[in-house]
Amino acid sequence: MQAFDSTGTVLRASAGSDCRVRESSLSMICRTIRLRIRRLGRGSAGPGFTLVELLVVIAVIGILAGLLLPALAKAKEKGHQAGCISNLKQIGLAIQLYADDNEDSLPGPVFAGARASYDKNSSQELIWFIADYLGAPRPGNSTVVADVFVCPGYLRKAPGLGSMVGRKCYLLNDDVDPNPLNRIPPFGYPIPPQSEPLKLSAFDNSRPPSSVFAVTDVDKGNVNPTVSWWSDLPYEPVHGAVRNQLFFDWHSEAVRW
Repeated sequence: MQAFDSTGTVLRASAGSDCRVRESSLSMICRTIRLRIRRLGRGSAGPGFTLVELLVVIAVIGILAGLLLPALAKAKEKGHQAGCISNLKQIGLAIQLYADDNEDSLPGPVFAGARASYDKNSSQELIWFIADYLGAPRPGNSTVVADVFVCPGYLRKAPGLGSMVGRKCYLLNDDVDPNPLNRIPPFGYPIPPQSEPLKLSAFDNSRPPSSVFAVTDVDKGNVNPTVSWWSDLPYEPVHGAVRNQLFFDWHSEAVRW
């Protein structure tokens, strides 16, 4: 897997530079048009617009708009990716705080498909355990959606999205054992074959936590199509050629899929 800069600084700077150049060119043309219009309004003896000039101006504006809009869209997408990275970092901090208060144990047992919505009966969801550490309300009678647990890219690309209630927008690692014959879900599993969550110290005895992902973006490409909520998922990774991932040392990065 090839890692990318989690901050996206270089890409955003490049896109921003292109946008500024194109905006400058467009502003120059607009100033020229306004000047000519003012001259005409004052009855200036200076020459007015010819048909050829108007057609050229319209054509140039169209070309610049065609160049500018994709750059703006790319910058917006990078902003969504950076927002998702920030969310994952906060989730990692919340998990660590939970472990500190619970004898080094990860929250769980929970399902791998992680919802952003919860109430007092959502004890099989990760958010139920860490909502308080994220600054969200504690589980109660009302259903709450924790905004920090929602990927901005998911909001844009999930099909038929009307509400985040019940939607699974992140995916937990459900097997940290490299041996294909032995399955170890780090956050446990709440139904038979039930298992309890691991302690963070368990990673010191196997693989380094910095190399094992804990939470990742979710889409139809990294989930078994037999799950009941598969139709709710985006058709492809919501951040383009990468998926954002949180690792067990709580760093987040964009990883090529």
